[in-house]
Amino acid sequence: MQDWLNKAWVHYIHDRYEEAFQCYVKALTISPNNIEALYGLGNIYKVKRNYTKAFELFEKVLAFSTDNEQAWNGKGATYNHMGDYQNAIKCHEKVLEINSTNINALYALGFIYRDLKNYKKAIEYFENVLAEQQGRKEEMGLNKLFSESKSTLYYLGNIYEEMENYEKAIMYYENALEMDPHDFNIWDKVGALYLKIGNDEKADYCFGRGKSKFFKDFFDHINRKVKKPKPKSTIELLKQGDEHYEKKNYNQAFRYYEKVIEFSSSNKEAWVKLGNTFCKLNNPEKAIECYEEALKLNPKSREILADLERVKKEVK
Repeated sequence: MQDWLNKAWVHYIHDRYEEAFQCYVKALTISPNNIEALYGLGNIYKVKRNYTKAFELFEKVLAFSTDNEQAWNGKGATYNHMGDYQNAIKCHEKVLEINSTNINALYALGFIYRDLKNYKKAIEYFENVLAEQQGRKEEMGLNKLFSESKSTLYYLGNIYEEMENYEKAIMYYENALEMDPHDFNIWDKVGALYLKIGNDEKADYCFGRGKSKFFKDFFDHINRKVKKPKPKSTIELLKQGDEHYEKKNYNQAFRYYEKVIEFSSSNKEAWVKLGNTFCKLNNPEKAIECYEEALKLNPKSREILADLERVKKEVK
């Protein structure tokens, strides 16, 4: 049964929801009350906007374990999808009553309060996340710590930017860049903020390291269709990229998917994976470009079209 659960999780984190669904169903045929499978199915129904079914499955988990943090977070996320922020807050606060250090609940509350423009509360929750991540250094390992702490610093910078506190926003963005100096999206954001506060010199430096220049060069290179000898195995490159993606090393994953496209710009799987990676790197515009390239190669793919529509909605 564990094999089905493992396969389901891999499919889920790669947004292959139909495949994940089938794997969870297989697990439940072996163990009908398996909490992990019930929770996983609940998440899939939430993504598919079948909220009634999602609640039904999360409640089933809670019937077995009233203090199940994942199920309460699942209910909160479902309410959030529905726009019912008050009930979402109640569910995530219930998680923190059970476990005050639950990072997923802290994150969720930070995002909800940010969306509600209650920036003070949002900052409080994201600061708690950051403190919790720093406290788990040994448990998480440096790679995961840097990746997740960088994201939290980015969100804090984003909130201060929305508050038009540009100096504070720059501070958090630059702290994020200390974790990952190759995040082109953040370099561009910092450059734009330096422009706003009148520091043209620093703005130029940041834009010089930003995505605008880097990705223009990259896509120009792809469009020139320079002939190169094929690697021994593009499959192996994709596999290595997937391994980094699953470990949340998105910049490393990007480099492997990029190599595949350099050798074969008609590899639709690489374009999709590159699009997924851009989403994780907070660059939806480039994700859209990648999904559109993949769709040109496979116009009948409902899965690629769904990915494209999802990201376009996020940009709006």
